[in-house]
Amino acid sequence: MTDNSQLQPRILEMKYCHGCGQQIHKSAKSCPTCGAQQLPFGNFATVNNPENWKQIYFSFNGRIGRQTWWLSHLALLIPLCGIGIFAAVVAPKDAAPSGAIAFLGLATLVWFAAYLWAGFCLNAKRWHDTDKSGWWQLIGAIPLIGIWALIENGFLRGTEGPNRFGPDPLA
Repeated sequence: MTDNSQLQPRILEMKYCHGCGQQIHKSAKSCPTCGAQQLPFGNFATVNNPENWKQIYFSFNGRIGRQTWWLSHLALLIPLCGIGIFAAVVAPKDAAPSGAIAFLGLATLVWFAAYLWAGFCLNAKRWHDTDKSGWWQLIGAIPLIGIWALIENGFLRGTEGPNRFGPDPLA
């Protein structure tokens, strides 16, 4: 019979990589397998740590929970709405297009392109949380079925415990 008391502390010192799901030491700043930066707590990006923002908005790897998904989309949508409202207030209805209007149009286009990319990343990670491929987000383009995608991503809990895409974001 073997003594498992020496193995127990080693198991508690491990966590799963946010990028590839491999088991790594809990104090690791990055994964030795995939190089992904490890988030110090949870999965929501904080202003104080730009690495968290990169992982959330620009990476297709890992998993995120519902709260992170909603807050991240909201953080992207508010500036887009703000630009639109500002453009509506600044641009008179019957005025000829000016440099300010062209700038606002360009700003809206650039922000919308960034929102599309970040949205694809967020949605892929949310589908990963349900142990499905990120390609499942394409189902949202089908009328009526897209509502199911919103319900699954926004309201249903993901896979409990680690899955092939990484550790449980709620753990």
